[in-house]
Amino acid sequence: MREQIVEQDFEKLIASKYGLVIIKPDAIEDDIFEYIIDFLATQLHNNFNIEFTGIFPVRITAQDVLALYPKKSPELLTKFGDYLTSSESLVMCFRGDGAVNIWEVLNKLKGVSIKDRPMDALEDGSNLGIESGVRGLIPLPHKREAYRAIFDKIIQSGGDNFMLDMDLFNLYMRNLIHSPDDIDDFSSLLNLLTKEQIELAFGQDENLNHLIKD
Repeated sequence: MREQIVEQDFEKLIASKYGLVIIKPDAIEDDIFEYIIDFLATQLHNNFNIEFTGIFPVRITAQDVLALYPKKSPELLTKFGDYLTSSESLVMCFRGDGAVNIWEVLNKLKGVSIKDRPMDALEDGSNLGIESGVRGLIPLPHKREAYRAIFDKIIQSGGDNFMLDMDLFNLYMRNLIHSPDDIDDFSSLLNLLTKEQIELAFGQDENLNHLIKD
């Protein structure tokens, strides 16, 4: 129990000081990554006193994909992981003053998954706008027709246990950004960066060293 409390305290400490976001290849390919960067940096600075401290290009590997999505089956990840490994992603870095949980803030700004949208929004088929979070931009106007089949599958299932063929699943997983839910997720994101990049963004912190793999 004592070790569990210590781990929880450590996670709260890291979450209150450091944040990371992956901007995925689809955001870069669709040329909306600068818009997303500005949105996140502005929202965090103006509303939460959290500073944007750096952005770095990374090339995600198949091993990274497994670490980033541990709850999905390796077989499934292998099939859609090509999209994440096919071109560069960007990692945004944020630093806070310890007052708020940065991961919770980032997850709110990320927005909900398509499957969690109201039924009337799914039936309409248009995007929700960035006011509902970054993922509210999905689908972009030129992809609206392609997403129609996904929306219909979710509506037919009532929002849960919907099945998508691989082409639709690949489209579904193109959801612009990824932000951490817990310390393991944060560690996986952190290890996409080099030690030099981590120090540039966050300075020297012994606590972060515990999360960096050799």
